[in-house]
Amino acid sequence: MFTIDRPRLSELFIYYPHLCQKEGDEHKKLLYFFPHNTSMNERLKSLGLCEAVMSFTRFFDSACQTLQTSSTRRYFHPLTNDIWAVMSVMLPPRAKPTQDHAYHIDGDCHVNDQVLSTVLSTACETFELFNGKISALLDTEGLDILKQRLDHFFSRYLRTMLFEHCDLLDCFNGIQFTATDPADFARVQGLVNRIRYAFRSIRHVSFFYDGRLVQSTLELSYARHLYHYLNSFLFVEQPDLTHTAAVVKTKHLGRFLVGPKTLSDTTESVQCPVLCSPGSNLPDCQLVTYQALRAVLCLVVRGINPIPMNFFVRFDAMVGPRLTILADKLACHQSSSLVGGSVFPLHFTEDSVFTSAVTLSALGGSSTPDDGPSLATEDFCEQDLSSVPRLGRSRFIYWNASTYAVMTTLHIYTGSGRRQINGAKPLLDLMVNLRNELLLRPSSWHEEITVRLDPCVWLVARRSNGREIYMLFMRKQESLIKLDVYVSRLYNSVFRGLLLLG
Repeated sequence: MFTIDRPRLSELFIYYPHLCQKEGDEHKKLLYFFPHNTSMNERLKSLGLCEAVMSFTRFFDSACQTLQTSSTRRYFHPLTNDIWAVMSVMLPPRAKPTQDHAYHIDGDCHVNDQVLSTVLSTACETFELFNGKISALLDTEGLDILKQRLDHFFSRYLRTMLFEHCDLLDCFNGIQFTATDPADFARVQGLVNRIRYAFRSIRHVSFFYDGRLVQSTLELSYARHLYHYLNSFLFVEQPDLTHTAAVVKTKHLGRFLVGPKTLSDTTESVQCPVLCSPGSNLPDCQLVTYQALRAVLCLVVRGINPIPMNFFVRFDAMVGPRLTILADKLACHQSSSLVGGSVFPLHFTEDSVFTSAVTLSALGGSSTPDDGPSLATEDFCEQDLSSVPRLGRSRFIYWNASTYAVMTTLHIYTGSGRRQINGAKPLLDLMVNLRNELLLRPSSWHEEITVRLDPCVWLVARRSNGREIYMLFMRKQESLIKLDVYVSRLYNSVFRGLLLLG
């Protein structure tokens, strides 16, 4: 019998109920369905179930977001008031000992609903970034073109949806920044200004180094979706360079990642991927990316018509040598500190503090939100933490909702996307549960939960003024007083005033 050992995507479809005018035309409601080889009867069965759930829950205060069964999860995301995206995830079985039988197969607790709901919403937002709002596409392009665009996009995007690697960072969908010293940041800003002045057709410029954002003229709420796309599809592994006082021998190492493969034929025009500029419902710009060493420039160019080759030739001649030298300087001056200078203008004041501490032995029984962690944290005791000692003495994840900034030492950014460090997966799952606890009190200014995972693992989750930090400490037989000292040391050594919490 075929079994799965990890969560996998079983279905993803988008439907529009108003396309069915009479009985027998139910299949017309489907705008997209994956997998493509699913029979029409199976498609209509899934569609009917989801329509029934949505019809029933529309009388509630909020629409249905998740439908749970013992072996599947279905997630719902509204693209418009009438068009919905549905993602079905098949869960791997888990054996549980019971009194009557040797084992009971259960598929629960392998995924987190908050994480996968965000994965679905991010996929839909990325589609709208490059194709426009579905309602606008339906009105201007027609139904057939809309179906073609959905199929073209999701046939590529679904390859990146590996649920076993989804974790707390997917809930944030944030931006990993790279801090630079003032002189290097001024050089980056100067290059960006020079590009925008010399090429008036360039609407926005974003500068990335090692897959992290250094500077952008885009609004951060928009840049986060572009950042997600670049890290998922475009960024490639950079060469492992050993930088010394010597400069790069080759002064021009620039090349287009998205753009022409060669600049030899100056009579050609190049069609680049189109995308919607901030506030636009339909594509009105094109995306061009240019790379030198570990630095990548992302350009948002006005217009959707093919770009003349002369633009790329001029850009390569002017920017290539400058970007190569700048990328080499950044590599030489990269600080060993994760944060470096304070690039986030944060202001904290002391206020009322709610703190709760709990050990695994104390978890049990029901509790209200005001009594500390609830039943969601009881899953902690069932996690396999055998690989935790590999992580070192302390790790953390930081999230700033106002700037969409995320910092993590539980992941590695290699330039071709991120991956979890060895042994981090169970702890990241626990951090998602801790975040669910913090969100139970959305009006509270400051929240803190401390959990001890026997024998020597401590997790501390703090939320203050919309900012969140999740810390991991490997300390044997320590008290809460000593743990607070370690937390203060982490703040003083890493954040440098970003989190002024006692």
